[in-house]
Amino acid sequence: MLAIAKVSHPRYYVKSAQEQDNFDFTKVGEPSGQWLDTEGATFLGLSNTVKRYDFLSLTQEHALHGRKLLETDREKEKKARGWDLTFSAPKSISLLWVIANDEVRQQIEQAHYKAVAHAIDYLEKEALKGEKSLVIASFQQGCSREGANPIPDPLLHTHAVAIPLVYDKQKRRMVSLIYSAGQLYCHKMASGALYRAELAAVLQRIIGVPLEREKSWFEVKGFSREQGKHQALMNYFSSRRAQIEAHQPADAIEAQKVAYQTRGKKGETLPRSQLFAEWQEVCREHDLHPEHLHKLLKAPLERSVIGQKWQEWRTRREAAQAVVRHQSHFTRRELVRALAVAAQARGLHSTDIIRLTDKYLASRHVINLGQIEKDVRYANKRMYKLEKQLLGQVKKIMTRQSFRVAFRHIRSAVLEHGLTPEQVKALHEVTARGQIKALSGISGTGKTHTLGAARQAWKNQGYTVIGVSLSGRQTQRLAEQTTVQPSLMSELVGTKDQNITISRLLWE
Repeated sequence: MLAIAKVSHPRYYVKSAQEQDNFDFTKVGEPSGQWLDTEGATFLGLSNTVKRYDFLSLTQEHALHGRKLLETDREKEKKARGWDLTFSAPKSISLLWVIANDEVRQQIEQAHYKAVAHAIDYLEKEALKGEKSLVIASFQQGCSREGANPIPDPLLHTHAVAIPLVYDKQKRRMVSLIYSAGQLYCHKMASGALYRAELAAVLQRIIGVPLEREKSWFEVKGFSREQGKHQALMNYFSSRRAQIEAHQPADAIEAQKVAYQTRGKKGETLPRSQLFAEWQEVCREHDLHPEHLHKLLKAPLERSVIGQKWQEWRTRREAAQAVVRHQSHFTRRELVRALAVAAQARGLHSTDIIRLTDKYLASRHVINLGQIEKDVRYANKRMYKLEKQLLGQVKKIMTRQSFRVAFRHIRSAVLEHGLTPEQVKALHEVTARGQIKALSGISGTGKTHTLGAARQAWKNQGYTVIGVSLSGRQTQRLAEQTTVQPSLMSELVGTKDQNITISRLLWE
């Protein structure tokens, strides 16, 4: 998982980490920060351990060793202290990390670090067009913020802090990141999916962890919050997630907002030796013992050339269907995300995903639609032809004069619903002669209210009104706001007004 947020308190990261290079398991604090190996870090001479003074100088003063790195000193550049790209491993991987021996635990941490590095590399090449290089200080942490439990939940994650400067490869100097930060957010979902795909591939091929897909992420086989032997343990150590879900966020974006609004101040971190002892005790209570590790791990994944091609074909087919499931055209980053999600638990690395992306976009199945709203967009050739046929049919239907509504019915609907002048004009348009009409407008302008008046006018004229929505929830909302009552499809043969989903209408 990947979350992106502005850095407010740079001192938090270095304060939470131990200052010595070699991590002491028995002392308070997380491992010391590490500079990722990027061209930007190399240009500044930054490598290995993050030094407190260097990090704070870069984030707060945009300076290093007392030298300013920006030619300008504008106010908004002063306020930008960096961006926190937080990469979190799936919950079951954190549990495996808790019960693992030192060797396997180190391998899991290395797989996590490698996946983060590949995700950052993608952001540099795609979000920054390969022209600039990020300067990233990575801080590994092992627990979440306080949840409902006496101790924090185990959560292997890394704060990849992008300092507010990037290295311009052409100009060979540091420039402000503030003008490119928006692109990091645009590529967030694709980068997060690539991180998960790379992490899954390394876990399967190096350690031999058996994995399975779960929605858009993956878990260790047999670990799920919904079912299975370890369901109770997964939910017990997901207390922070349960707090967020209690607010019933509508989507992932709203869930992230709730997470930032409800999170408390992170308390002083206990020594990992103490945390691991308490976590392992809880695992034992839920019948997951460190001694069971050998039962969870299998032989590292080895695949023949034919097996690799087969998995790539399955991944490509699933992604090609996913990118056109809800829209007729897509961008490169949307395809990367779809491929990365489909590749999880199939042993495909991030390099395989980028290669499949280039191959699919260059294939005969895809049409380049050109640049639309700053993004080059593509379409599936078959979908494109179907869309052209549909638009041609719409043009023919628009010329047919039918579905007439008497003026007295329109006037009655206007008076009963109390429409504004703009809504009255819209009502006249949608009830005019013609077999197809479209009503559009920004949120809050009363589109649904106007359609409720149109429903009454059509009904009074003697027509049967069928309301159609994409999902069951939208169907119910449409029924409540337009008084088109939902009912069983079997009643469609009658004269009652209907409100159903599109898929059910087409199926029947």
